[in-house]
Amino acid sequence: MPGKTPMLTNDPLIRMRSVPAVAVLIAMTAPIICAMEVKMIARVETINQTPVLTLNGKPHPAMIFFFNSSMNIGQENLRPQVEMARSHGVHLYSMPFVNWPWLEYDKEMKPVPPDYTESTRILDRYLEVDPEALFLLRIWSTPPHSWKGWEQLSRAELALYDDGSTGMASLASEPLWKAFLESFQRMVEHFEASPYGPHIIGYHIGGQNSTEWFCDMYREKGPDYSAPNQTGFRRWLEKQYRTENALQSSWGDPDAAFQTAQIPKFEKGRFPVRGIQKDETLVSFYLLPHDRPWVDYSRYISELVTDRIMDAAGVSRKATQGNKLTAFFFGYLFDLPGSMSGHWELERILNCPDIDILCAPYSYLPLEERLSGGSSGAMSLIDSVAAHGKLWINEDDMRTHLIDKEKELPVWLSEEGFGKQTSSLSETINLLKRNLGFVQTHRGGTWWMDLIAAGSFADDAIWGALKTEILPKWEKRLSNPAPYQPDVAILVDPMSRYLCKNDWDLSFHGLTLLRNNAMKSGASVGFYLLSDFINGIAPECPVYLFANAFWLSDSYYPVLQSRIKNSKSAFIWLYAPGFMPPDGISLERMRSLTGFNLVQNEGLMGSLGKGLLEGLSWGWPTSNRVSPRFVLEDSRAETLGVYRDCRLPSSGMVHTGQQSSFFLGDFEISPDVLRRLFRAGGAHIWTEGGEVVHTDRDNLIIHSGNAGSIPVSLPAGTLLVRNGEGLKTDPASGKVEITSKAGETHWFEISRSN
Repeated sequence: MPGKTPMLTNDPLIRMRSVPAVAVLIAMTAPIICAMEVKMIARVETINQTPVLTLNGKPHPAMIFFFNSSMNIGQENLRPQVEMARSHGVHLYSMPFVNWPWLEYDKEMKPVPPDYTESTRILDRYLEVDPEALFLLRIWSTPPHSWKGWEQLSRAELALYDDGSTGMASLASEPLWKAFLESFQRMVEHFEASPYGPHIIGYHIGGQNSTEWFCDMYREKGPDYSAPNQTGFRRWLEKQYRTENALQSSWGDPDAAFQTAQIPKFEKGRFPVRGIQKDETLVSFYLLPHDRPWVDYSRYISELVTDRIMDAAGVSRKATQGNKLTAFFFGYLFDLPGSMSGHWELERILNCPDIDILCAPYSYLPLEERLSGGSSGAMSLIDSVAAHGKLWINEDDMRTHLIDKEKELPVWLSEEGFGKQTSSLSETINLLKRNLGFVQTHRGGTWWMDLIAAGSFADDAIWGALKTEILPKWEKRLSNPAPYQPDVAILVDPMSRYLCKNDWDLSFHGLTLLRNNAMKSGASVGFYLLSDFINGIAPECPVYLFANAFWLSDSYYPVLQSRIKNSKSAFIWLYAPGFMPPDGISLERMRSLTGFNLVQNEGLMGSLGKGLLEGLSWGWPTSNRVSPRFVLEDSRAETLGVYRDCRLPSSGMVHTGQQSSFFLGDFEISPDVLRRLFRAGGAHIWTEGGEVVHTDRDNLIIHSGNAGSIPVSLPAGTLLVRNGEGLKTDPASGKVEITSKAGETHWFEISRSN
């Protein structure tokens, strides 16, 4: 799951300082700088509606190598891997850029002259091996151990949890945030004006848990109850409601006041975040107005995270005169639990002109999806990122077969938390090809990450496969970029996450597994914001699936209705669409939005197929009751499934003119069910065996966890090409049979007959 930084100490104030000191790891050498002939201008430009990384105006594959040069072990593995990257045409690097000096003042309150010696040595280590090295510097927004400002920082600025423990600096700490912005601006201006400036392509700014901008310790301990955060929440409430009468009405509390409102206290057992326990009822949504303080706190903390990110992006943009990239971890809609992660204001981030790149590790949920046969999806809505002109980068921190378990490894690198290693060179290469196929299809990039400095990519065969098999295709695509056009758009609403009381099961079974299973449906699938569909930013697709359209604002609701009414696409509605209007639950709103007559009926999840879905079963396999649960009572609808506990209709289909609509009352929809629905809606199905499929109509990537023959169904007038040769198509079936080893990834070009 997200979050990989080890806790080096239990003392929270020391923990904030505990970015490993690079100085002890680096030999004292003179600066090694290759004087660049031109000034470096790095941008993400939109070319033919496609985000493209450009360096001095030329398109460039977003292929980066990250080495953890802050580890106190494994530093001998930097040089050989940088040599391999360089010799195979990769010159983009990232690393923890630490120990740069924050602003300090002497006794007379005059600024202490900064010393950048330690941080420049980090760059020298790479430049010594690759004089053409270009850097995306990963920056911490917490100060280094040596910062003298710690002496003036009150412990009241630390996050405070319900159990009385403290954590890192509160996200709401204004003194520390001001110090970061001022220090960061000075550092950027220094390096941009230095001989290192032409080697820097951008700044990757991190904050909170493992620099990934989700609230530190919220999954373990809940909200931050510190004084700065309490003050910030009250200010937010006053800005949001303006009058105390409005606050009291929203909260259902006649005594609510801006000066005394409290961050809500949680029920015993809610944290650490966990799945539903035996005999518990899964309550999906907050009860309004009783739980409105939780909804408001969740919105407040996400808006605070977003404000911090946009502040830092603005400083970076100004300090670089708009000539360098700004990057952030953000938007983990498929992987983070709970309503209060801090990541739900994705639309604001995508509309920020000062941000170029969003990124995340490829998904950890569940861990087996990272290995052979797994989907290896993105944590965020990768295609909305591209549609807004931003570049998505997947962090590929694969535990390759090259990691030597006999050597001392960090205690936090457990298989339970981070997954198993690949078993062989073959598995490593095939998984890297699968992952590269995903990001190229969805118009993104990647960095290969040696997370623990263990030599994870220290094999010429790995880099050779990249150079000979992948980079030429990447460069060809960049020579004539075109946007990704899927057959199926999965639409996700971050705003609905604020209304979800259940912290784990609803998001895991309803979003995480939906993403994974859709990628095994055999269709080309894209992942977009619901608002991008409403606003006409998402592309026209044969099929739209509404994953969690639980909440709709009064302004969005009529626009969405109009878009649906005027479309010939098929629409798939999952679980509780429109159930949570701004002021409370509404079955009538569900009916008018979806066209299905639905009634509330609590019970178990899990369905048995009928009609189109005959012979299939799906849904969350648990003995826990779910509230709410919805049953079809609609004579116009063809029943597609019944709940296993009561045999009442859970799923149905309605045809209206040229439009088909489907409703499924379950969450956790299987690949087989999705495949049949997608095909019925007009999507092309390439394979039917649960293979992972990525295609952009020019290339087809198929990854299979099983050995054997794979029938590939081709659209009329197309031909599969491998290594320059067309593959034989059965004229009767329109299919090509390919033979696959277990865990193999196949790349094909798609040729069209004139």
